[in-house]
Amino acid sequence: MPSNEIILELDKEAYSPGDEITGTLTLEVEKPISLYTLCVFIFGKEKTLFSMGSGDNKKFFKDNKEIFSETIYLIGEDTGKKPDKTTIPVGSYEYEFSFELPTDIKLPPCIDIAKSNITYGAWGHIEDKSTWAANKKKTSKRKKSNQVKETFLPFQIVGDFLPEEIRSKKVYLTMQKKYTLGKKAIEIDIRMDKDHWAQGEELELNLNINNQSSKKISKLETYMQPHFTQRTLKKKELISKMPQLYKTRHSDSSVSSGEEREFCLPIELESTIFPTLTSATLMSYYHVLVLRVHVKGESFFEIAMPITIVCSFLKEQTYPEESEPEEMINLNEKETDMMPCCSIM
Repeated sequence: MPSNEIILELDKEAYSPGDEITGTLTLEVEKPISLYTLCVFIFGKEKTLFSMGSGDNKKFFKDNKEIFSETIYLIGEDTGKKPDKTTIPVGSYEYEFSFELPTDIKLPPCIDIAKSNITYGAWGHIEDKSTWAANKKKTSKRKKSNQVKETFLPFQIVGDFLPEEIRSKKVYLTMQKKYTLGKKAIEIDIRMDKDHWAQGEELELNLNINNQSSKKISKLETYMQPHFTQRTLKKKELISKMPQLYKTRHSDSSVSSGEEREFCLPIELESTIFPTLTSATLMSYYHVLVLRVHVKGESFFEIAMPITIVCSFLKEQTYPEESEPEEMINLNEKETDMMPCCSIM
């Protein structure tokens, strides 16, 4: 290991789009260094890595996409030609730098699930005789110098979860469920005041159930089903079901044959629930509200309704823990859209 070292410090750990990042690079030199440039490379990127299939048919897919990058030169500059050499004698040297995060592009927030992530960071780097040729046309995955221990310092972006401002609209849908040999159906009208909700807000699912079938509805359940989508730029896609949230069996929710009832089912969203994320290119995170209707003698059926959860506490956001999703749905090669407004599962 080289005895020389680059140390990076930033003014804080988390930033929002448009914030100014200020920091200090300290170059600790115990043995003289000969270099062309000393710089700080600030960047954001998306990375996905997932598998599809099993056994001999199992295939792995990966992709990367740069969100932004900026190189700040502290010694020397990039002129397209090899700079003059600079010799740094033994000592400790401090260099201040600053960079304003862009606002003309969407900066999705940091996320790290399974082996896919969105990351941002600063990297202290020197170009010298051993790296210049290899790095001349690169903006990432640069070869490191063997003269100094280089440093990567990650930082959080509390960024743009959605690609554009959302417009509120009411949710109203009707579905019917018929059983074999039955001429009449269970009809369910579903209403919500809006299709997007804030963290910490109480969601109300209003139902009108008209049971004209010969079967009895024994109970109603609700739960939230988060989905995490990973994809490549060539449209390979994997949707993973994350662990269910807020699973609730609602009391006094039976509906007898020939009976019509109305319900208002409350669902309290925690302030730390991860919001809907659709601003990234290689991944997305969204939620589906599921109504499970248990029918006596017939198991159950489900109605799934995608909803948007808006980030309301940007600076205090809790991110999903790194974990393996509990269920995988392979969509093979076809390009897919988000779930429809209502689907019977």
